Formats: sequence, structure tokens, C-alpha cells
Amino acid sequence: MLEQIASAFERQDYKTAANLIKKLLKQEPQNLWGRLYVGRLYEETGKFELAEDVYRQLLRQPTLNTRIATQARTGLQRLENRIKQQRETAIAQAKAIPDNNKPGLLILEPVSGEMRTKIVQNFARLMNIDAYTAQRQLPARFWRLHRLGSIGELQVYAQELQDVGIACFWVR
Repeated sequence: MLEQIASAFERQDYKTAANLIKKLLKQEPQNLWGRLYVGRLYEETGKFELAEDVYRQLLRQPTLNTRIATQARTGLQRLENRIKQQRETAIAQAKAIPDNNKPGLLILEPVSGEMRTKIVQNFARLMNIDAYTAQRQLPARFWRLHRLGSIGELQVYAQELQDVGIACFWVR
């Protein structure tokens, strides 16, 4: 059945692949190859966060086959590259507008309370830094200047931060 799933992915027939994966996981719920293909299906259908979760869960398995681990790491790398590419495209589009090339500031608003740990993780992921550094960079009481740059670039970063619940703004 794994060969049929792989050939469905090669043909880009994701509906068939989904049905085959469903059958496989119904027969063998702990099949790691089936779970890897679930992650790949999420990735191919645009559900990047779910795909990342599946890949990371696979990498936490104690009895993980090296081929599966390599495939999961490759999937995470593809997701990372896709996110970088989307960000670069958005920044280029924002900078194409003439007024967006002027210098500006990105200001982070204070984050406190129970949601801080989740917000720190999201901030670390977005800024490609470790959680400890993110914890130190996120303000707890007062506004903090986070980044200098062109307004277009700062708008893209601010939108990404606001999407994950981090209050921020940019000014010229």
C-alpha cells in the first residue's frame, strides 16, 4: 500500500493518496510511514502548520527509522524554505510601492500573562531565534524597539507578528 501512496503523490493525485493513507492508518494506526505521508499530504494541500506538527511528532518517536527521520527533516526544511520564500516575496511586493522605502521603526507592545509562553514560541519561530532569546526580546511592561528598516519590510513583519497574537506597530 505504501507504494500505491507514493505513486499517487508522484501523480499529484492527492485525493487517492488521502484515501489510501486513511485505509493504511485504519489498519495500522501506529504506522510511521503512514503518518509521514499524512504530513506530506498536509504539506501538499497547503496546511503547513499541521504538516509541521506531524513532522515534529515523528521526530520525537523513540523507535524511528532513519529513512523516516530523514524524510521528516526534509519535509521540515521544505516548509521552512517555503515560508522564507513567501516572506521574501511579500517584502519585495511591499517595497515596490514608492512610499514604503522610507525608514521606519517596528515597536513591540508588552506581552504578559498566561499567553506569554505560547507567544514567545511563536515569536521565536517567526524571527528564527531560540526561545530563550525570544523571551528576553519580548517586552513585559513597556514598548520595545525591535527593528529598524524600510516601512514595507516592517509592515510584513508586523502583519506576521499580529497574525500570531503579538501586538506591535510600525511608524516612520
